[in-house]
Amino acid sequence: MCAGHIVLITSGQPATNPRLVKEADLFTANGYQVTVLYCYWNKWATLADQQLMATRKWKLIQVAGSPAGAIAAYYKSKLLHKLAGCTARISVNNKLSVYALSRATLPLVRAASRIPADLYLAHNLAALPAAVIAARRNEAISGFDAEDYHREETPASLSSTERRLKVRIEDTYIPQLDHFTTSSQDIAELYEQHYHRRPMVIRNLLPKTTPLFTTATALRPQATAIPHATASTNLLSPPVKLFWFSQSIGPNRGIELIMDALQYLAATNYELHLLGDMKPGYVEQLHGLASRNNIPLEKLHIHKPMEPEALTRFSATFDVGLASETGFCSNNEAALSNKLFTYIQAGLAVILSDTKAQRQFYNEHSSIGICYKKDSLSALAEAIQHYINYRKALADTKRANYLLGQQFLNWETECQLLLRKINRILN
Repeated sequence: MCAGHIVLITSGQPATNPRLVKEADLFTANGYQVTVLYCYWNKWATLADQQLMATRKWKLIQVAGSPAGAIAAYYKSKLLHKLAGCTARISVNNKLSVYALSRATLPLVRAASRIPADLYLAHNLAALPAAVIAARRNEAISGFDAEDYHREETPASLSSTERRLKVRIEDTYIPQLDHFTTSSQDIAELYEQHYHRRPMVIRNLLPKTTPLFTTATALRPQATAIPHATASTNLLSPPVKLFWFSQSIGPNRGIELIMDALQYLAATNYELHLLGDMKPGYVEQLHGLASRNNIPLEKLHIHKPMEPEALTRFSATFDVGLASETGFCSNNEAALSNKLFTYIQAGLAVILSDTKAQRQFYNEHSSIGICYKKDSLSALAEAIQHYINYRKALADTKRANYLLGQQFLNWETECQLLLRKINRILN
């Protein structure tokens, strides 16, 4: 028996928002009718969405067109977005300026309002107006999952148009919400300061990986084969595979510090693997960093983005996950990223920077790896060198993290908090 209809709304694509996918799966599995409204973002995500939807039972609806289909709607949305941007630069208080945050915002408002539902749940800031407006028009419930502290996502000036626009959207629509969640305690505290209500914290934990792997040996192919290293055996051991991923590979994510730290390693028995959509011109910057730090290019490996379930399986082929956030803005200091929990679920040792949220998480789970001072080359280099030198410690940490993910830090446990809340407000 269907318990109700939930419309999830995003200005991106499901493949770029694993949190939305997990919620859509959860609600569907528990009897809700689920519709996801989304907007075209890029080509790789479109291909990943096709693979994703082959095994999903919820409904997916694209708005605002795309370059490969509904071209007229695509360019119309771009034109309206540009006009809204011009309006916002004059005044963010103008009614049209709300649609300047994304070309998807106005089409999402229109599409969501036409679909009768019990709950409209926005999964990013550009989708927030659609959830609130649609809920009001259909006498339903509105919700928002603030995965980030949106008004401080960039180090832009406090007077920038983008920041003022984000503040206006948050101040206008968050007070109207019936349901409000976020992804870390620190982000929850920041929003509580503004609105005197504390969002429920739902961390970015991943589903258990047991179904993806046949045996623990398959998950950890070299975990027991590598001996405790000595100066004589270190270079004879397989290279330690360092892994970093995000939706995009670019500046201000700690990659530059990683590249600079590698020059200080006593041994060159490592590989650095980066996964994501390369920002224009950044590959040349990476090659420049490699040349400056005497890093052979064959040690640097670039991988294309992939959908979340494949990413977890792929991550398990590496040894050390790098959560190298720099704290370049308030949101970056307060966020607990997908990568941190992916590393744990896939059974990697973790080297993480001491941003506020990551330091707090490390204090609770200090066995996951090594936490380093976020602007210290020597501290990061020492952490990497530790796992190159001490292979038994590396294997033990990988195995312990895998078990931690299977037993405690997983979506199957975390999602029960969200499900109880949704059941309560709808039923």
